Amino acid sequence: MPESVEDLLTELERLRIEEDRIIRRIAELNGSTQSRFKTGDRVRITNSIREYRGPDDRIGTVTRVTPKRVHIRTDSGRHTNRAPKNLKIEENASQ
Repeated sequence: MPESVEDLLTELERLRIEEDRIIRRIAELNGSTQSRFKTGDRVRITNSIREYRGPDDRIGTVTRVTPKRVHIRTDSGRHTNRAPKNLKIEENASQ
Protein backbone atom coordinates (compact mmCIF):
# COMPACT_ATOMS: atom_id res chain seq x y z
CA MET A 1 0.00 0.00 0.00
CA PRO A 2 1.52 3.39 -0.98
CA GLU A 3 2.33 5.84 1.79
CA SER A 4 0.74 9.25 1.89
CA VAL A 5 2.70 12.50 1.94
CA GLU A 6 1.48 13.04 5.49
CA ASP A 7 2.90 9.63 6.55
CA LEU A 8 6.25 10.48 4.98
CA LEU A 9 6.37 13.87 6.69
CA THR A 10 5.61 12.26 10.05
CA GLU A 11 8.38 9.72 9.51
CA LEU A 12 10.80 12.49 8.47
CA GLU A 13 10.08 14.42 11.67
CA ARG A 14 10.63 11.26 13.74
CA LEU A 15 13.97 10.69 11.98
CA ARG A 16 15.05 14.31 12.60
CA ILE A 17 14.34 13.94 16.31
CA GLU A 18 16.28 10.68 16.40
CA GLU A 19 19.17 12.29 14.46
CA ASP A 20 19.30 15.16 16.98
CA ARG A 21 19.38 12.67 19.86
CA ILE A 22 22.25 10.73 18.26
CA ILE A 23 24.22 13.90 17.45
CA ARG A 24 23.84 15.08 21.05
CA ARG A 25 25.03 11.70 22.33
CA ILE A 26 28.09 11.77 20.04
CA ALA A 27 28.89 15.33 21.12
CA GLU A 28 28.52 14.32 24.76
CA LEU A 29 30.97 11.47 24.29
CA ASN A 30 33.41 13.83 22.53
CA GLY A 31 33.08 16.51 25.23
CA SER A 32 31.64 19.07 22.82
CA THR A 33 29.57 22.06 23.97
CA GLN A 34 26.71 20.74 21.83
CA SER A 35 25.92 18.19 24.53
CA ARG A 36 25.27 20.84 27.20
CA PHE A 37 23.78 23.84 25.43
CA LYS A 38 21.37 24.32 22.57
CA THR A 39 19.78 27.32 20.90
CA GLY A 40 16.97 28.67 23.05
CA ASP A 41 18.40 27.50 26.38
CA ARG A 42 18.23 29.99 29.23
CA VAL A 43 21.64 30.42 30.83
CA ARG A 44 23.38 32.33 33.62
CA ILE A 45 26.81 33.89 33.03
CA THR A 46 29.09 32.95 35.94
CA ASN A 47 32.31 34.83 35.12
CA SER A 48 32.94 38.60 35.25
CA ILE A 49 31.09 40.95 32.92
CA ARG A 50 32.71 44.09 31.54
CA GLU A 51 30.40 47.10 31.98
CA TYR A 52 27.93 45.26 34.21
CA ARG A 53 24.55 47.03 34.19
CA GLY A 54 22.47 44.87 36.48
CA PRO A 55 21.03 41.37 36.83
CA ASP A 56 19.65 41.38 33.28
CA ASP A 57 23.26 41.21 32.06
CA ARG A 58 23.76 37.86 33.82
CA ILE A 59 20.85 35.87 32.34
CA GLY A 60 20.15 35.33 28.67
CA THR A 61 19.14 33.04 25.83
CA VAL A 62 21.54 30.94 23.76
CA THR A 63 21.46 32.10 20.13
CA ARG A 64 24.23 29.91 18.69
CA VAL A 65 26.61 27.16 19.79
CA THR A 66 30.04 26.57 18.26
CA PRO A 67 32.59 23.94 19.32
CA LYS A 68 34.31 26.34 21.75
CA ARG A 69 31.88 29.21 22.39
CA VAL A 70 28.23 29.72 23.33
CA HIS A 71 26.65 32.91 21.95
CA ILE A 72 24.04 34.61 24.12
CA ARG A 73 21.56 37.50 23.94
CA THR A 74 21.22 38.78 27.49
CA ASP A 75 17.92 39.92 28.93
CA SER A 76 19.27 43.48 28.75
CA GLY A 77 19.60 43.06 24.96
CA ARG A 78 23.37 42.68 24.72
CA HIS A 79 25.00 40.05 22.54
CA THR A 80 27.98 38.21 24.00
CA ASN A 81 29.68 34.84 23.95
CA ARG A 82 31.30 32.71 26.60
CA ALA A 83 33.23 29.49 27.02
CA PRO A 84 30.84 26.75 28.21
CA LYS A 85 32.64 26.55 31.58
CA ASN A 86 31.43 30.12 32.30
CA LEU A 87 27.73 29.30 31.87
CA LYS A 88 25.14 27.27 33.65
CA ILE A 89 21.65 26.29 32.55
CA GLU A 90 19.10 28.49 34.29
CA GLU A 91 16.29 26.14 35.30
CA ASN A 92 13.75 28.71 36.52
CA ALA A 93 14.67 31.79 34.48
CA SER A 94 11.76 33.76 33.10
CA GLN A 95 12.01 35.41 29.69
